[in-house]
Amino acid sequence: IHEWGPVDWTEPGLIERMARADLIVLTASELWRPANEDLRPLEKIRAIHPDIVIIGYMLAKTVQVQWGAAAQSHPFGHAMYEATRDYWCYTTTGDTLQDWWNQINVNILEPECRTAMADVIADFQATSNNPVDGVFWDYFATELWWPVDTLFEGEPDLDVDGIAHLEDPDEREAYRQASEDLIAEVRTRVGDDFIQIFNGTRGQIDPAFAALSDGIHYEPRWFKAWPGGERSAVRVGEREVPIGDLYFDVGGLRVGFEICE
Repeated sequence: IHEWGPVDWTEPGLIERMARADLIVLTASELWRPANEDLRPLEKIRAIHPDIVIIGYMLAKTVQVQWGAAAQSHPFGHAMYEATRDYWCYTTTGDTLQDWWNQINVNILEPECRTAMADVIADFQATSNNPVDGVFWDYFATELWWPVDTLFEGEPDLDVDGIAHLEDPDEREAYRQASEDLIAEVRTRVGDDFIQIFNGTRGQIDPAFAALSDGIHYEPRWFKAWPGGERSAVRVGEREVPIGDLYFDVGGLRVGFEICE
């Protein structure tokens, strides 16, 4: 089960439906809001399904713009915003780097930034009535990615050397190393039993990086999964090609293919 936004925990039957899953991903910042702290939904879910794994969705390269009144309504988002306020990213023209709506990119190249992020996560995890079993980091790639219609001026420049991120191999390597260091920092602060699951392309192509995770996971909203156990065929030229939930036995090794739509 994935719930990216606010959840109405007073909805009849919701706790029971959630408890039927073996793993659920919920937005950590929503779980750690005062109203949900009082309701203790995760405690109720675990009472029904003690072995369930509950993961908190967590931003890896940005923080939400949560200031002022957000200190009361969204304390985690506000705490993360305040803790990383000195580590915003900028572009080659000096513009504030914001590659997603209502979010600001933070400079994880700075060790103090990584420490600040880990400290906030550790603090809320330790004091919340809704502790999670781990986080789903969104996301890690080999370099920064941003939508083509993003409106910031200039090009991202994390190390502020005047060279655009995508044209600066040293900066991109530093970004990759900083991602690893952020993961290690959280493990140090929260413990080895705290699950860290990765979203993003780097885990697909970098086995050493994937080994730092407890799993690779992708958001389901960009595609529609093929129904389990269903098989069919398509005609390609003169050939009929099998498609669907297929496995191939190659010398005793069972192989399956996942093809993006």
